Amino acid sequence: QGDAGLGFINLAQRLKQSFDEACSDMKIHEELAAYYVLQDFKNHSRPHKQELLKVLKDLRQLVYKNPPNGEVEAMVFFEEPVDPEVFADYRDIIQKPMDLRKISKKIDEGSYMTY
Repeated sequence: QGDAGLGFINLAQRLKQSFDEACSDMKIHEELAAYYVLQDFKNHSRPHKQELLKVLKDLRQLVYKNPPNGEVEAMVFFEEPVDPEVFADYRDIIQKPMDLRKISKKIDEGSYMTY
């Protein structure tokens, strides 16, 4: 029984060593991946103006092609500023209102940092 116990301890030690090596390899891979993601972010932190316009176009297509229950009229709320006379408490709830038209104007004016 003593030899069996030593064999088990040896096996456990080898498994632990393999596990530690695998963890060390994973840590190196994680650090490399994080480094490359960070470098990519630093190099491409600002989108091109055309990329922003494409995202806006895609958003509009999504909103108008897939309206809830086919209510295309309701999608106008995303296109234009909300009328405070119609929705008196809107500004109490939404501190910084934004609509697709305003986003489009800001892109055209260069208000967003781009290349």
